[in-house]
Amino acid sequence: MPVTKEPGENFHLPPVKEVSLSWENLRVTTKAGRPLLKGISGATLPGEVVALMGASGAGKTTLLNTLLQRNLKGLEIEGDVLLEGRPIRKGSIGSVSAYVQQEDLFIGTLTVKEHLTMQANLRLHKNMTKEQRNERVNAVILELGLENSQNSRIGAGGIKKGISGGEAKRLAFAAEILANPALLFCDEPTTGLDSFMALQVVKCLCKLAAAGRNVVLTVHQPSSEIFEMFDKVLFLALGRVAFFGAPSQSLIFFNSCDVVIPEHCNPADILIHNLAVIPHHEEECQQRIEKICDSYQSSVYEKNVEKWQEFCRKRSGEPISGRGRDGVSNLKGALFYYISELTYATCFGIQTFMPADFPLIVREHHDGIYPMVFYYLSKVLSYLPLFTIDGILMVSISYFLIGFEKNVSAFFTTVITCMLVEWSAASVGLMVSAVSPTYAVAVSVSGPLLTVFSLTGGLYTNVGKMPHWVSWVQYLSWFRFGYESLVVNQFRFKDKLDCLPSDGTQCERDGHEVVQNLWFDEENLYWNWLYMLVYIIIVHMIGYNGILLRAKLSR
Repeated sequence: MPVTKEPGENFHLPPVKEVSLSWENLRVTTKAGRPLLKGISGATLPGEVVALMGASGAGKTTLLNTLLQRNLKGLEIEGDVLLEGRPIRKGSIGSVSAYVQQEDLFIGTLTVKEHLTMQANLRLHKNMTKEQRNERVNAVILELGLENSQNSRIGAGGIKKGISGGEAKRLAFAAEILANPALLFCDEPTTGLDSFMALQVVKCLCKLAAAGRNVVLTVHQPSSEIFEMFDKVLFLALGRVAFFGAPSQSLIFFNSCDVVIPEHCNPADILIHNLAVIPHHEEECQQRIEKICDSYQSSVYEKNVEKWQEFCRKRSGEPISGRGRDGVSNLKGALFYYISELTYATCFGIQTFMPADFPLIVREHHDGIYPMVFYYLSKVLSYLPLFTIDGILMVSISYFLIGFEKNVSAFFTTVITCMLVEWSAASVGLMVSAVSPTYAVAVSVSGPLLTVFSLTGGLYTNVGKMPHWVSWVQYLSWFRFGYESLVVNQFRFKDKLDCLPSDGTQCERDGHEVVQNLWFDEENLYWNWLYMLVYIIIVHMIGYNGILLRAKLSR
């Protein structure tokens, strides 16, 4: 019997948990070194149908498998696949996605509803009751328009008569969406279907996408009507992106590449033909394809891809990548904030240590109970654990939230640099406290001193363009050396930055230019650590001699 709704009963799939999916600079090579994908980037948002298109061997299936993290044995993968702006852990995409393969495999003796019921028992959570599973099956049958064939046997193609090819494909979709996935991947879903059935299948995919899913499919030869139904098309050729964007925009782009699309012709056929390598004309075809791909890479369309990727990050609260002009400025400011936060809190906090203890220290020192050096060392050793843990915690909590380089070396370099910055600030705070008669005097001295050090740290004033009479101050400032190490550490990994100034000014093309424009030196990354260690020792020697002198004068 067909599915019917009883009074008060509604068969509806639960709302889809919407997600964004993006992929950045994907490179896939065989163990022998043959490239299959060469820097592929793209993105899809909830409600979109994205078609991966291209001639045979262009890389469509390889890209689909890379996004799915399937069938990648013997391949080397570089680049990022991001879900809600965050890298996907290996094997985790299966929890939010479903995959409809090209070949439909069913038990031909089962009916449509029996097949879906069996799949529901296998796929759905064990906590769901039998009634809930049946409701989910009925909802899927209605969603995919299978109510008229739900009691028909599936059959086996050419052996046992059963449902049509279009119904079989919709049944494959139905089985996959039982778990209500946010992402639906399809490999050649229209292959083997006539034009009418193919159109119905794509309409079905559009309906599934309209519920908030992301649908990504490979397709070989779509009709012109189907081509226009896609929200985005990604044309691949020789493992490169030839175009990614709306179908209507693809015609404009290929026109600019001297690809003529005659009237009353299927544009998809013409475009795929121009991206194919024809036997005996390999060199000519490869030159044409490289020209088209190079044009796309330098075009505004690729910039739109990066905007979509940025939008995917922002949907989830993911920080900006730091590859755009504003992102570079934000990252530089965040790095300097690390130094300022650790410096001011540490320097002023530690100055309460000595003034209150000084009368007792002088008396016990004069009585010969302990040498002054022991007292000073005890103060240094007592603050080291506190200010070490404080810096590590701050960086560990905020580093990835801010959007700094996702690299183990970069992370630990940041931790160590911030730790040395905090120790430097603590040494100066202790030194000023040692030579000041009261806490109020220590704070009054430290305020202007830290302001000068901050202004010569490299963010507010370019260290290479300071007047000669004041430029020497930077060499007394741990702000400058800590900031140099942090900037070099972050931007040495950025080989490409967006450079699209709208005001006619210049901007940096890569991380190395960011470092150079600040008059920093990449070779100083670790030398600055040595400088700060020496700086800490010298300042502590000054502090120790200062309190020793005060004790002698107090006799």
